Amino acid sequence: METLERLLAAGRTREARAQAQKRLKAKPNDRDALLALVKVELMLGELQSAQQKLERLEKQGETVDTVVARANLAVQGGDGKKARSLFEKAVGMRPERAEAFFGLGVVLAAGDEYQASLPMFERAVALAPGQGVFHYHLAQNLLALERPEDAARHGTLAVERNPAYPPAYLLLSRMLGVVGRLEDARAVLKEGLRLLPSDPRLMAALTNVNLVGGDVGGAFQAAATLAKDHPADPAAMCNLASLLLAQNRLPEVLEICRGMESMGKATAPLKCLEATVYEAQKPLDQAKVIKTYERAMALDASDWVSANNLGQFLMRMKDEALVPRAIEVLEQATKRKPDQLEPVLNLALAYARHNDVKKARELASRLLDVKLPATSPLRRQAEKLLAALGKLKH
Repeated sequence: METLERLLAAGRTREARAQAQKRLKAKPNDRDALLALVKVELMLGELQSAQQKLERLEKQGETVDTVVARANLAVQGGDGKKARSLFEKAVGMRPERAEAFFGLGVVLAAGDEYQASLPMFERAVALAPGQGVFHYHLAQNLLALERPEDAARHGTLAVERNPAYPPAYLLLSRMLGVVGRLEDARAVLKEGLRLLPSDPRLMAALTNVNLVGGDVGGAFQAAATLAKDHPADPAAMCNLASLLLAQNRLPEVLEICRGMESMGKATAPLKCLEATVYEAQKPLDQAKVIKTYERAMALDASDWVSANNLGQFLMRMKDEALVPRAIEVLEQATKRKPDQLEPVLNLALAYARHNDVKKARELASRLLDVKLPATSPLRRQAEKLLAALGKLKH
């Protein structure tokens, strides 16, 4: 009989749970069985039950496993500070547990402390080299540290160790795309789809890779297949609608957008596509475009694109009475995604048009502080704006 630990490592949670429950009937305080059930219930989000079993374990004595479990419970409860403290405690205990280093690495990376999280992920991989998810997170971390070749190596290992894990294929294909290996990226996604047919994330990624590589026909085929297999999936249908929009097939885009809304599955991206179609119609119904973008903003309070798009539309109307509203929605866009630079530039342009030179200069200067490449269009536009502002009276 396989051990509970092996079953969990292989992702066979149902078998692990059944075997652990059977063992507990025979021996109510079986530590291994209790620990296995705590891990399963944490994975399934059954926090109250996991908490109860963990307390039974802790009464038998604290171990590195109970500390790690308690840290994972803190993560699920949204207490990152407590989780970090517990994971730090766990990595200093004996025997060493890969899960302790991995957990601390995840917490550190979540706070953008990539340099600090790197040795944690490396130690987790060294202790459990067969765990694909550890290689996956190490690859993500290396990519954040701008080490794409090392990231690709661990991305490959993540796929090899856990071929049924879609995020590993997505990450590896993205890393290959970053270094310009588009054919390899396409091959990775196709291999993932061979093992996981019609997975929506892999299909969408294949669409994007085909587009970047100039294979519009392949991109459309992938998007159409994805939509056919997932006709009620908003992301799949939005993917197809985007390609139809690029081909100027506007009635078909509207049909998709309205169809998803009739199913109660409207999303901010779909509403943005719908608004784009209305922008292209003659004569222009300005109120209809604005209302549709506002609906997109209301659908997702974290979506910056809809607010940014509305701000740009209002600025294009050449109506000075609309500029304050443009500033308002562009302010929202920057608050929704503070690290996104495009709405910062648009907001600077809006303030300049509103003759608020001070705020326009502050925002344009902020873009230059990011030290964008000299070839960056955002940088060039910010420099051009600052030059123009320098000629204006303060």
